[in-house]
Amino acid sequence: MRFSRRSRPQPQLAPLPPAGPLELIGLAVPPGRPVVADFGRGPTPTALWATDEDVPHIRGLWPRFAAAHATTGLWPLVLTGNPGQPERPWAIGELDPVPVSAVDAVDPAALLARAWQEQFTAGDPQLAPFQTGFPGLQPAPPEGPRVLSTPTVLGEGARLGLVSCSRPADAVALTGWVGAINARSAAEVSAVLRSWEDRYGAVVAGLSSDVLTGSCPPRRPARPPSGPPPRSWRCAPTCCGSPGWTASARSPSSSPSGRSGTSGSTDELPGTQFGTTVTGQRAAPARASRRSAVTSGQPSDSARAT
Repeated sequence: MRFSRRSRPQPQLAPLPPAGPLELIGLAVPPGRPVVADFGRGPTPTALWATDEDVPHIRGLWPRFAAAHATTGLWPLVLTGNPGQPERPWAIGELDPVPVSAVDAVDPAALLARAWQEQFTAGDPQLAPFQTGFPGLQPAPPEGPRVLSTPTVLGEGARLGLVSCSRPADAVALTGWVGAINARSAAEVSAVLRSWEDRYGAVVAGLSSDVLTGSCPPRRPARPPSGPPPRSWRCAPTCCGSPGWTASARSPSSSPSGRSGTSGSTDELPGTQFGTTVTGQRAAPARASRRSAVTSGQPSDSARAT
């Protein structure tokens, strides 16, 4: 599937499918139904459409549905239930949808800068070379369309969710995902995802009750990196109950950008807010606690400290 952050067509918002079996882009989808949120505050209590049962081989279906988003107006999500309680949160509607206007009201740069200030002290040697405060958002690289791969961290047994939205990042807010509720609202998460989507082509691919999984196309490196570049990232809660980003990278020191240094700017929510990242050819040292440190600004470069 090819995805260009610059030439992304804006689909018309589509109504959610009715209850029952579904045929979408010529593919038969198992029966499902619109999910009504238990505590939604959005313009409609219906959060998304989800299959009643797990969909076999969903990893192979996700990129096909994602590629058809401009036509269908429905963004696909791989929905994983709680261990031992597969009906939660999707089948019983443990969701809190918010309107797109709530996402519009969030300035991602200001949010990231505020989180940086709350988490880190200027001059902390573990933040080198970013020791003088929040360095700002990393500019988008001058690239064209790139191939968006299916995240390898997505499992084969999960429900399929469909969200009516004009862009993938908004699916988190419109679904009302509460996995980051101890630290960030769904609107704030969507706002940061919009920024990553615009600059990196990163899109959300899957949700569980407390893990957000996305896919980010690898950049074409200026020179070969030290290992295979990661193509997906996840957001999961840390011991403190706040989410942290991690990647499905086989080599945590690899760099999709191909840069060998750590200069530039960063736009990750630091510490336990959104997690840790590495850039260039070396990883940042872990902080003394089980929290994460940040040294870069691309979602697919991240690796969570343990």
